[in-house]
Amino acid sequence: MIDRVSIFLLAIASFIGLTIASDSNSTDCVRICAGKSVNYPFGFSDGCEFRLNCSASGEMVFKGYAIRNITYDALLLKFPPNCSRPIEEIKQVYGKNSALSLQNGLLLRNCSSPLNECVVPSSLIENRFGPDRQCQIENGRGQNLSCYTSQAVKAEILSYTDIISTGCKFIYSSFVVEDSDETFEDYSDLSLDFRAIQVAWWVSGTCRCDRNANCTTIGSDGYRCRCIEGFTGDGFVQGKGCRPGEFLICVLSECCFNFH
Repeated sequence: MIDRVSIFLLAIASFIGLTIASDSNSTDCVRICAGKSVNYPFGFSDGCEFRLNCSASGEMVFKGYAIRNITYDALLLKFPPNCSRPIEEIKQVYGKNSALSLQNGLLLRNCSSPLNECVVPSSLIENRFGPDRQCQIENGRGQNLSCYTSQAVKAEILSYTDIISTGCKFIYSSFVVEDSDETFEDYSDLSLDFRAIQVAWWVSGTCRCDRNANCTTIGSDGYRCRCIEGFTGDGFVQGKGCRPGEFLICVLSECCFNFH
């Protein structure tokens, strides 16, 4: 039987080693904004692999949009209604490491013709967004809000070229479908997050993930890491990697020692 103290010391050494490695990889990157920290590859200085901004009020920002959440594969950004926002403005979230994800339903205005995906009823918009005095939702041609999303099955991101090709002038707002298995055909059964856009992110290069992480390739020169079940961390070799989750807590609290 393995000595309990030995297991404890091994776990502590592993944790400290990961922490030191993480610190050495983060010397050129500021990862704290108003007391809140982010994991690799994100940060708030030029030395960071994925640059975010920290506003004067301490709010995390990406490309001018406030960040609501950061997950292992996407950024959820605040995207309030704006009747005169040019559709071209959305291009700023597209870069070498980011793009709009397929989970977005874009609400577009002044379209040259109704989109095939769906036309959103004004009653739904008013219920979810509230009446907008600056932008009356009219019934005339080209004035209805149209919902746009990609019908591509294997793709992960919305094509900017396809968005521009819709023939619409403005992007009013957006909503995010929380379940990737859902469709945009029936709103009654969807779990929607309104006034938000979801931006997929990745790291450039070939997979450099922790041995206890899975790697997802994005396009021809991008990837993401995610720790496997039972491990926690950012999953990247350059970051904190993956460390035992429940196992480490269990060892430190001396509550269980029956390992299989």
